[in-house]
Amino acid sequence: MSTVIIGFIQPTQPEIIEALAQINQGDADAALASLARAQGTAEIEDTLWKNYVEALILFKQDKFDDGYNALLSLYERVRDSKADFSIDVFRILGAALKKMGWYWRRKKEFEKAYAFHAIQFNYLNEYGSPVELHDTCISLDVDSFSLKDLRQSEFWLRRGLEAAQQIEDGRSRARAMGMSCNNLAGTLYSLNRFDEAVNTINLSMKHWEEYEVHAGTQEFRVLWAHYGVGDVYENWARFLKENGRDFSQQKQRSIESYQQSLELAQQRELPEKESKVIAERLATARLL
Repeated sequence: MSTVIIGFIQPTQPEIIEALAQINQGDADAALASLARAQGTAEIEDTLWKNYVEALILFKQDKFDDGYNALLSLYERVRDSKADFSIDVFRILGAALKKMGWYWRRKKEFEKAYAFHAIQFNYLNEYGSPVELHDTCISLDVDSFSLKDLRQSEFWLRRGLEAAQQIEDGRSRARAMGMSCNNLAGTLYSLNRFDEAVNTINLSMKHWEEYEVHAGTQEFRVLWAHYGVGDVYENWARFLKENGRDFSQQKQRSIESYQQSLELAQQRELPEKESKVIAERLATARLL
């Protein structure tokens, strides 16, 4: 059987939990050893978790096709069965479908990635938690943006915001809202809807500030939110300049936002490579 931790489905077998943690740490050999210690049970959920983790280990070993085929087998087993499965089975299936979409995205076959993430959405829209549903909408947004379908990107981000608002845990809700608003601002300015983009990126900042109250500053979320504000204003300034209109206010707001981001980078000891990215964008904005 399975349980929920902050909205995401998780296994209950200690060895499987340990293997997942080791995969996240990049240690496929340790994960394989943990998986070997997992006791077989009669529960379909435990079997699916084991199959899922085996696929993740194959990905970590750079055996991408083998990992994908293992997930495809898991998906087809559930899809084609006439058994009366528990809700947890479909949530595990949702996790597998996310990785299947990732496999195709990695190969830059975005239409196939979108197709599997759309199947994931159909399952999780019925059986998943708001956190899982939001996560799926983000995947569909990324696929849509990669396909240059900005209207579809906007649709999934607004659907993701609906899911995010239903998340009960304050930290998880703030994170989801911040992420969706940030991505939506990028889509809106790509559609030349700059006023909406500014309002949306400012909402993202608000949510990331709330998130850091819960989670601390080690993820540099507010720092990058200032960078996002600069990005929106810089792109607005470029649009106005290209169309022969005054862009001085947007340019100045862009510079100020990048400066705020860079100041936080120095205060919070952001890695030098990432600080350099902010410094380069600041220099570019000044040259407008």
